[in-house]
Amino acid sequence: MLLMNRVCILNITLLLPLSLTLACVTQKPYTQPLMEVPEVLGEGTLDPFKGYEGWSDRDTIGILYATNRMPAQEDAEVPYLNERDQLLHLGMADIALENEDIDWGSVRDIALLKNSDESYPLALEGITPFGPLDEALHGLVDPSRLPEDRHEPAGRFAEIINNRLAENPVKEIFIYVHGVNTSFEAPLLVASEFWHFMGYRGAFIAFSWPSGQSLLNYISDVDTAEYSATLFRNFLMYLMGNTDAEKINIIAYSAGTKLASQALHQIGLMEKGRQEDETETSKIGRVLFTAGDVERQLFGLYVSDGLLDSIETLTVYMSDSDKALNASESIRNYPRLGQAWGEDGPTQEAIDFIRNSGKLDFVDVSGLEGTKEGSGHWYFRSSPWVSSDILANLGLELTPEERGLVRRNNQIFWSFPEDYIERLRLALEQHSFERALMQK
Repeated sequence: MLLMNRVCILNITLLLPLSLTLACVTQKPYTQPLMEVPEVLGEGTLDPFKGYEGWSDRDTIGILYATNRMPAQEDAEVPYLNERDQLLHLGMADIALENEDIDWGSVRDIALLKNSDESYPLALEGITPFGPLDEALHGLVDPSRLPEDRHEPAGRFAEIINNRLAENPVKEIFIYVHGVNTSFEAPLLVASEFWHFMGYRGAFIAFSWPSGQSLLNYISDVDTAEYSATLFRNFLMYLMGNTDAEKINIIAYSAGTKLASQALHQIGLMEKGRQEDETETSKIGRVLFTAGDVERQLFGLYVSDGLLDSIETLTVYMSDSDKALNASESIRNYPRLGQAWGEDGPTQEAIDFIRNSGKLDFVDVSGLEGTKEGSGHWYFRSSPWVSSDILANLGLELTPEERGLVRRNNQIFWSFPEDYIERLRLALEQHSFERALMQK
């Protein structure tokens, strides 16, 4: 019994750093502060709203979502629980600014001028459930839970996406996949703010898998991320086959990278098994992994087994200040993908593969403003330089070198020079960001 108590104390001690970082970002039900404004939006350098004014008359943002959380009772305070469901549910949520005196146009002006230190909380106003995705069904599902018209939810979801793409200069889908210890609504709010800072280009979707909302759920959350990977794969296949999207891009965070990497590995294996005379099915474009909580060696096996075959590019952001990933390594005994390389860096074989792949980039964000905030795990929202790089990566499909990143001392990973923002501004001027968006 004494040994058991010591083990429990050790596990809780190792988990304590995670509590500062992996906790749900909502400060109270349905709200969270707007993320730090990306640096590149300031001083008129970049106006992603230019040339597309369809956003301006909105009181709320209608963000699409997919979730395999169990639906709650109709009178419940939250629409979905933290428990797993065998069904993948589709729907749309209305996201608004909690301060009624500020509209989305004002937030646009604030973003472009970076002239305010005030917080602008986002709020989940309500949701409209569509129903389960029939293309994600399997034989273990109770058929009595399905609607009479099984395809209606999928058709409704795809119709909204296609309508948005038809009136939008960017014919692409963007999906945000969250990490552990997160509520249903939190990824919807994150997806909404990224969609806003991208000028409402394309169609944005939040994938809300059933993580818990307690520090002690970490181990089971990781298992649930793996469990959710097949449903995410089916969701991607549905989007490829039923929407007009030219590409599907993915931003995965923390344990969401475990879910996404497993799903992309499965799609890669499917592509590998495709006959030469069969039409290529994958439309996966740019994939971004931030603070990746997936075992580094396992990711390497996925890549060597064909994960990159089904996508255009994969960018892995990593940091030496991510205390949450350090704690995860202590608990799980193996280095995590999002940790900066030290003495346990890649082998020569891995270095050669990365150099020759043409699809895989590692970006070290260590030391940047905002990357040490909290436990250093949430930097893709707290660091104005990292979020700027993400916008340029997704918005213009620029290579790391074209975005202004550098490789020092013959390293194979990219880093941020002191004049990064100036370099990025020059790159955006040369490529004419707004015009390029209009032509995509």
